[in-house]
Amino acid sequence: MTLAQGDSKNIPLIYSFICPKTDSRIVEIGFDIPVLNAETSGFPHNSIFIDAERLLSNNVEVADDSSLTIERGEEKFGPGDFDFVILHDVIDQLSPRYNAASVRKKAEKKLLQIGMSLLSDGGMLALCCRNLINPSHLSNRLFPRKRRHSHKHSLPQKQSSEQKAIMTYWGYLNLFRRVGFRSIRAYNVIPNHMSPLYVISKDSRAARVFFNNAIQGELVRYGLFDRVVHNIMLTANVHWFLESSFLFVAEK
Repeated sequence: MTLAQGDSKNIPLIYSFICPKTDSRIVEIGFDIPVLNAETSGFPHNSIFIDAERLLSNNVEVADDSSLTIERGEEKFGPGDFDFVILHDVIDQLSPRYNAASVRKKAEKKLLQIGMSLLSDGGMLALCCRNLINPSHLSNRLFPRKRRHSHKHSLPQKQSSEQKAIMTYWGYLNLFRRVGFRSIRAYNVIPNHMSPLYVISKDSRAARVFFNNAIQGELVRYGLFDRVVHNIMLTANVHWFLESSFLFVAEK
């Protein structure tokens, strides 16, 4: 999917693409400011925002959220009342909040458990996150002489020192499975999930075509060895796993 322009205003379009039904009940779990603010983003759905700090204020060991109540005006919602749960850039923000890896892992699991508890049967959870295998860092190690992924649509943005990627694709996949989600799908968000321009399924033929078109034009600048390596990667369709951001979608 191609979005209109590569900036933060496109973030809601990612989720509108996944959840096209305008009558869906949607809840966003996040820190500080919702990304689905209808007044600024034009998001066509009704959504409720829950502060993740509130959800994690109790002991992260406690995963029973059967009594969780969400209020919007006179309306009250609880477990099983939502069709779609969104966690945008939430898991990565746990890193500066929980220094101990063991506590952070429990917080990651608890957020997804809460998301699952809020969903009705067949409901979907969507999560956008950074990729720990950062392409700029990895490519600098492999090819220190030249800058890789220089195409404007696949160049990752520099991560802040306060907020870093904490998991790989396989780490997130394992997290979803441990919580009990099914039908897990993964996408690349390019150039990244904070200023999206493209959403590409990692399993589709479109992924290979996209990365081939994005990179082939740059290969003429590089030596034979670099071109051979990149062509092998394109043939094996592994470029997706080096991109800076992922979108995961899973069903309850």
